[in-house]
Amino acid sequence: MKSPKLLTPVLTVISIVLLSSMINVLHGQSFLSQLQQTLKKDPPYGLLHYKFMGDTLGDFHYPLSFGRTRHHYMLHKKQVVIQLDGTGKLLQMDSLGQLSRMDSSQYEGYNFGAFNFVYKDTVFSLGGYGFWQFNGQLRYFNEKTNSWSVCKSNTTVPIRQWFNAQVYYDVKGGKIYAVYAIPQPEWILETEKHDENLYVQCLDLQTKLWWDKPKIADRQVFKGSGWAGMAMFNAPEGMIAFIFKEVKIFDFKNNRLGSIRIAKARELSEMWYQSEHLMMYSGKDSLYAINPTHKTIHKMSFGKADIEWSAKALYTEPESNHPSQSSVLVLVGMIASATGILLWRRRGVSKPQEKSTIAATINPNESIQETVEKQIPETTQLTASRPVPFSDTLTTVEKGLLELILKNSAAGKMTSVLQVNEVLGIARKDVKSQNNIRASTLQMINHKFTAYSGLHDELIMKQRTAFDKRFFEYFIHAKYIHKVK
Repeated sequence: MKSPKLLTPVLTVISIVLLSSMINVLHGQSFLSQLQQTLKKDPPYGLLHYKFMGDTLGDFHYPLSFGRTRHHYMLHKKQVVIQLDGTGKLLQMDSLGQLSRMDSSQYEGYNFGAFNFVYKDTVFSLGGYGFWQFNGQLRYFNEKTNSWSVCKSNTTVPIRQWFNAQVYYDVKGGKIYAVYAIPQPEWILETEKHDENLYVQCLDLQTKLWWDKPKIADRQVFKGSGWAGMAMFNAPEGMIAFIFKEVKIFDFKNNRLGSIRIAKARELSEMWYQSEHLMMYSGKDSLYAINPTHKTIHKMSFGKADIEWSAKALYTEPESNHPSQSSVLVLVGMIASATGILLWRRRGVSKPQEKSTIAATINPNESIQETVEKQIPETTQLTASRPVPFSDTLTTVEKGLLELILKNSAAGKMTSVLQVNEVLGIARKDVKSQNNIRASTLQMINHKFTAYSGLHDELIMKQRTAFDKRFFEYFIHAKYIHKVK
């Protein structure tokens, strides 16, 4: 029996298609294997950045049955791991170049543009966009359950890479820095007032906590509307970025801006402009540019000698909600004056010399209150009644701080700045806020003590620490350790 005339051409076409597909598969696997060997030989510093045209990277066209989507490449336990954008799907490549699923995820569409990275042999995913909203969740892949779990933190930062945010991974410091804009919710009218600031936040990967307050990014540094897509390399020295035909480096850790020297900047610019699709990463002392279209890997040297640092800061502290130091001092003075007048009236003190007499005749076996009562005339005591204990003039926070310093001083110990911060509940605030709140609280206690006792001495004193003269330790004046109630 003869075959139909059309059968032979059809079989030929099918054979050609299958052969072409097999060649593409082998080509893709070969290049992925080459990429994996390169990453193993010189591991990336944290992550790989992308430059792409359109909505996709221009994928390597691997035989994936999960649809066309952007790939996030990471090196996890010396193996290439691919996270598919917008999904929880996580793929790994074996020694034969075969890709397989690591996860058992069922949910998709919630994390487009998430920032994916590896920390201590664990794959993490930060932020993303989906279902008409941004999220700031920090998620990690649990290899025991083959599923994703959420880490608890103190706040969320809206992150969608290449849209409203760009992220730098400080591998050595275990920190994630994000520069971002507050996105306008899609269900809010664009005519409504919106926060136009640009912010910088930092996530400590050890504690999983962000800064209490974001810093304010300098818009003169992060120029133009394309700042979110600016990243080129995540290098140990900082984020190398291409902005307005200049190659800059952002050192978030030390809050400084640098420029790449002309020769290296020209090499980077040529690489940047000649390719529509690039995957870039920083190794130990080299930069790598991977072109998925031409299946090439370009290597160039890079080190500290290629950077010129400036004094320009990337970000500044936000305006504090707390009153300025001068305002605090004015407030302290007003309260102290009011307290002094009130006590003066209650005690009926009419002669100025009585204050100096009280200060000069302290009995070491008497409390401050008893000394004051003893030296006020009897007729005045009857009128003013018994003064309240000094501790009753303090707020709850002030009383707690005084009790701590008093307890340590009685035991012959100094009170550290860290202990004071813990009692005041400001341990997680920025340093400037800590200094202001700590100073104003201590000043307030001392002013109240002066007004209460009529003495000129400070109750709480300080001295510089022996190991670091920038810091202080606190203690109670030796004359009053056993007299304060």
